[in-house]
Amino acid sequence: MKIIKTLAAFILMLGMFFGATCKSYGQTDVSASIQMENVPLTTAIEALARQAGTNYLLNTHLFTAPDGVISEPNVTFLWTNLTYSQALSRLLKEHGLTMVTDAATPVVIITRTNQTVNHIDASLLGSNSETNDLPPIRFQDVPLDIAFHALIQLVKVEVALDPKLSGHVEANGKMYTPPTVSVRWQNITSRQAIVALCEVYDLVIVKDSATGAILIKPKG
Repeated sequence: MKIIKTLAAFILMLGMFFGATCKSYGQTDVSASIQMENVPLTTAIEALARQAGTNYLLNTHLFTAPDGVISEPNVTFLWTNLTYSQALSRLLKEHGLTMVTDAATPVVIITRTNQTVNHIDASLLGSNSETNDLPPIRFQDVPLDIAFHALIQLVKVEVALDPKLSGHVEANGKMYTPPTVSVRWQNITSRQAIVALCEVYDLVIVKDSATGAILIKPKG
């Protein structure tokens, strides 16, 4: 466990270093001609959000439906005299998507207009006493449990991660592999980042009434 936590902290700090070198990140939301041709929708969203300086996460159920998987469309457009924020809003609207905000975190969740978002109680993580003047947080294809371990080390409250969120063999004999996280966030505390990840990955933060331990675990 010590090795995992050390690796997690290294990944987070490495991301902060590289993120801090991207001086233009979040400083280019100006009117421009924006063109994309046959680009996957999520790639277009990422490009526009990055230029607009928007901290975001995609709903993990964005391309799923009760009857199966929804194919991700490609997009082609040429828009002029729009800021990157305006272009992002237009792109989402044209594809039946919306941005959901939460007062507990500056991360917006991009989801379908008919999908619900998992809002959680952030008070168990303590007061948001960290300064927002922080280096960007950057994860690239980092397993979810490793990302959590890195962030948990930076909050002032003792928090544990449910073992079910780490790789393990399930009762049916299949191996559970945690999903990977890829984000580039700025002006966000580790507490707020934990909240955002919990909201998107259908997790809850609970307190054991007997021991007082705070645990991040799957919802339900």
